[in-house]
Amino acid sequence: MANPFRGEGLGADVMDEPRLPPHYDDLGAVEDTAWTMMVDAVPNRRAAFHQVTVANLGADGEAEARTVVLRGADRAARTVRFHTDRRSGKFAALSAHPRASVHLYDHDAKVQIRLRGTAALHTGDALAEGLWSTMRDMSKVCYRQPVGPGAPIAAPDGAMDGGLLADADGFANFVAVVVHIHQLEWLYLAAKGHRRALLDYGGDTPPRWLAP
Repeated sequence: MANPFRGEGLGADVMDEPRLPPHYDDLGAVEDTAWTMMVDAVPNRRAAFHQVTVANLGADGEAEARTVVLRGADRAARTVRFHTDRRSGKFAALSAHPRASVHLYDHDAKVQIRLRGTAALHTGDALAEGLWSTMRDMSKVCYRQPVGPGAPIAAPDGAMDGGLLADADGFANFVAVVVHIHQLEWLYLAAKGHRRALLDYGGDTPPRWLAP
């Protein structure tokens, strides 16, 4: 019987695969691999998971999504972290509707991860201060520009008119967004048959396989 998953959807390029990995039939290995991939991607700019998509409801109630840089992943705390500007629409949206979904996809590994969680916004606290103190000056520029993200400007480089804000003012704009994960959904694409699993961190339901 032909494999019903071969050449379908995201799996259109999964032919001629190497030996199947340990996580193919092992839920424990699924969780290990998922978190290892996320943790390893934080310092590695070349990693597929270094940039992720965050989806949430906007402050106006409309669905929205954007790409952010993965700045932290903590398996023990079951959190991931990214940064934003207090003046941005993202901050306003997550303040109004803190539930968020994070999407990660690695084309070469043929792995998709979807995270569901609740965002905690850290501004001016010990966590934000510690992160700001180790941030490179070039990374602080976004928060020190005098015009907030998304504001209308007269020219493409108009956000820098008037020069940079003081470091303290930049820090006041800096926000560390920590997403506390309730669910981790895993999808592995394989010519032999895809594998999909759900890890529920918000209750007593044990990890389980799902139909791909």
